[in-house]
Amino acid sequence: MNFLNKPRVQELITLLRTEGPLQRLEIARKMMVQPSTVTRIVNQMLDHGLIDEVELLMTTRKRGFPSKLVALKNKGLLSAGVFIDPDRCQTCIISSQGEIQSDDSFDIVDGSFDAVMSKAGALIKAQASKLRVSADSIVGCGISYPGQHSSQVGDAHSDVPYMADWPTFDASIKLKNYFAMPVHLLNDAKSACLAEMQFGKSKHLSNFCYVWLTYGIGGAAVVDRGLHLGKQGLVAEFGRLFPKSEPRPSGHDLLQFLEKEGYSYERLDEVPHDIADSGKIDEWLDRAEGQIRYLCKVIASTFAPEAIVLGGLLPRSIFDRFSSNLSENLLPNDRFELYSTKFLRAEADDKPHVGAASIPLYYSTMHNLSKRIASDR
Repeated sequence: MNFLNKPRVQELITLLRTEGPLQRLEIARKMMVQPSTVTRIVNQMLDHGLIDEVELLMTTRKRGFPSKLVALKNKGLLSAGVFIDPDRCQTCIISSQGEIQSDDSFDIVDGSFDAVMSKAGALIKAQASKLRVSADSIVGCGISYPGQHSSQVGDAHSDVPYMADWPTFDASIKLKNYFAMPVHLLNDAKSACLAEMQFGKSKHLSNFCYVWLTYGIGGAAVVDRGLHLGKQGLVAEFGRLFPKSEPRPSGHDLLQFLEKEGYSYERLDEVPHDIADSGKIDEWLDRAEGQIRYLCKVIASTFAPEAIVLGGLLPRSIFDRFSSNLSENLLPNDRFELYSTKFLRAEADDKPHVGAASIPLYYSTMHNLSKRIASDR
């Protein structure tokens, strides 16, 4: 897969993912290169099985004539993903367009590091076998789970309680033993952001911030189409703005509120998706919405992004309410409207294992490209 390191190849993959199938002349215009350059790149990618050329019948008043469109091949570039939360592990293999080719999951009974990784690795291998692809034809496996952790050599860990007994490990070496392919590690918020950037509403944005609401609160920042991680991957940990000693707009806080109201749910996926429409959590919604609005003001005034994207694993009706109210009046009665920050509801967040699988795709097809864009400025 060293072929993917070529910047022009990465640029064309990203262009086709964003724009869809294109004619060669359109590609040359959008990439601002000569048609001969496009011909060379397309022919190389055809040889590597990454793209297809499909015939399209175009008609005019006088006659019809055939034209070919360059499109990403559905199984030309595959990536694997593993998402781990306190109760469940979800795994998948996806295409370069974010479409799930195969997926599987299991409830976590033995939460030890070896037990979880061994079972997840076995599921990925079984899915590859089912798809009749070898491990070396998959660009890599992304591992994602909650908490603050780093992918620096020798320093992968998590600060969430259910992983307290997990060892600190070198992700690139230790995890490869379980998956027999290159492995990349990011926390759940940042991997969800990558899925949104590659497959969601944000795929046309160069700079945006992502707010991730699940059991906890996380976030991510994209600058010049690149994921900005900062020191030890701790950029955009928005949950730190809300002290854990006080109520905050998280899934854990929602479950505690519901328990006080007499509704006992142990997991977020047990909470009805229409809970925000029932009147049962109006008090929590009013407080949480104010907290999210405050967070958005902080983001707008410090990052000045094109958009703030809200996603996560809370019930859909909660996100619907937040999205409606915040998009109508994100920054009222102050001067922050000068930043022209849009508010968007994420559309690639309901399958967190796809977020995990988006990590290897990003590092193989976009990471070097984003660095080149930044250096050209």
